[in-house]
Amino acid sequence: MIRLVDLKNWRAYEDTAIDLSSKVVFFVAPNGVGKSSLMEAVRWCLLNVPLPRQAKSAVRLGASSARVKVEIALADAGQSLLVERSLTPAGKVTFSASLDGEAIQESQYMRILADQWKADLGLIDRLMFTDPKLPLSKSAIPVRDHLAAILGVKPLLDAVEHLQAARKKVTDRVAEHRRRVGDAETAVVSNQATASSTTAGLNTVIDQQQELAGEIKRAEAGARLARQWEIFREGTAAHNAAAAEILAELGEVIAIDDSAPEETLSAAHEEATAQLAEARQAKTKSEISRARSARASDLLAEPSTTCPTCLRPLSEHERRSALAHHHGSIEGADGDERHAAEAESTAQDRLNILGSFMSRLSALHAPSPPAEPDPGPEAEALLTSLRDQERALTEAGGRLRGLLAAETNRANSDTRLAQSRAALQATAREEQLLSTTIEAFNNLADKTLRDRIDPLIEELAGRWKLLFGTDGLTLEPSGELTVNSAGGTLRISDLSGGERATAVLVARLLVTASITQIPTVWFDEPLEHLDPRRRSAVARTLVRAGQTATIEQLIVTTYEDRLARQLAAADPDNVRVVHSDIRKHD
Repeated sequence: MIRLVDLKNWRAYEDTAIDLSSKVVFFVAPNGVGKSSLMEAVRWCLLNVPLPRQAKSAVRLGASSARVKVEIALADAGQSLLVERSLTPAGKVTFSASLDGEAIQESQYMRILADQWKADLGLIDRLMFTDPKLPLSKSAIPVRDHLAAILGVKPLLDAVEHLQAARKKVTDRVAEHRRRVGDAETAVVSNQATASSTTAGLNTVIDQQQELAGEIKRAEAGARLARQWEIFREGTAAHNAAAAEILAELGEVIAIDDSAPEETLSAAHEEATAQLAEARQAKTKSEISRARSARASDLLAEPSTTCPTCLRPLSEHERRSALAHHHGSIEGADGDERHAAEAESTAQDRLNILGSFMSRLSALHAPSPPAEPDPGPEAEALLTSLRDQERALTEAGGRLRGLLAAETNRANSDTRLAQSRAALQATAREEQLLSTTIEAFNNLADKTLRDRIDPLIEELAGRWKLLFGTDGLTLEPSGELTVNSAGGTLRISDLSGGERATAVLVARLLVTASITQIPTVWFDEPLEHLDPRRRSAVARTLVRAGQTATIEQLIVTTYEDRLARQLAAADPDNVRVVHSDIRKHD
């Protein structure tokens, strides 16, 4: 049985360990919380289903990988099997497994499952898990091949397969011989009197072919021109789409006049150029002003009685006032210079961006239309029609030539007809012999398989009657479920959702317990489509299957918390309820 499931970064499960070591486990959660993804994780870990390219979406958003670890108790061997798989968002998978602590390879692990559980991996998957994506057309339980292998019927079925392949070849030969007989009979009943009319008809066909050849040549030219126009329209559409994309991006930078986008861009480019020149001029002016004030400050720094500008005598107070004034002018010039530099950078960036858009637009080249007018889609249709006529004339000519050849070789027609009829009779006898042998082998195989399946069918019908109050559910040797009713035989796809789910549930339980040693069967939402009475009956059926050791372990996902609690309270030793809020390691 499955003892423990350990999940990390698998869909909604960030870091979770779930103890499942009970005969019957109800995993309870509201819809959309993660019941099905838990089963999906265990199925993928044990059987690598689905394949990594389909499973990789299960990696939790933002995580570098997801990991699933499952511990299994092998009851017959008394051993513990631990299997772990991890998966990256790119689909890269790593695998490890150990048997009682000793590492084993994946191929050895798969052989252990098949040997211990007495079933191939495909049957294990179909019986142990529910595949929600499996179409109803493929819902049959594959018991025929499994029973054939364990009952020694497989060689008989292999022989049937080979005989069917041989019969297919013989059937093809019968069809070919029938065709030859028909051709020979046509040749025998042909009449020399029809030769002249056949020749006239052939000459008419030849004349029509010659006339049609000229029309086809002209139609081919028209079709080529139509294709050139189609290429031109596609190129124009691509050009317009590229231009629209550039203009959409440009619209985030400047306001675009849709009627004259290029003129708008050019005007914006000129405006940015002017802004750049204005910023540079302001920057130069600030640099000159600063230089003058700095020069005056240097001259006033030394005590002096003469103004460095007007050379008039200065008092100490006037010198200090002038020096303070020039220091303020320097600071103002520095601020103006910074603002001018920022304006220059902004204008340069805008100019670069606009220049880039102008370059991208100028790099676009609209395709040129073909020199001749577009003949329209009718040109291709006309060519197709003419070629159909050509093929029809060719076939007609071939038939007429065949008739002429048959008339010419009429002396040999009787001999060919006799030979063809003899070959047909011999091949038909061979086909009948193969069909009889195939039918006998199939009947023998079906009888052997039905002897083993009949007890299953009786038990299946009894369980069905308990749940639905009617007889009729049966399991065919092919593994397909059907229901016999007053209106005829119903296939599984004809049943209601609740009936279909219950039929598959009961069949999985009985087939698993009867012809395999699979310890665990996992049911995903088996109660969802049932009315309250049948919901309770099906849940109690599952519990009884676990209590009576029909199956070693049953795991049921459901949102029926109240019902699950009632069943667990009635038998706490065998039935346990696990809630989805157990999401974190302790």
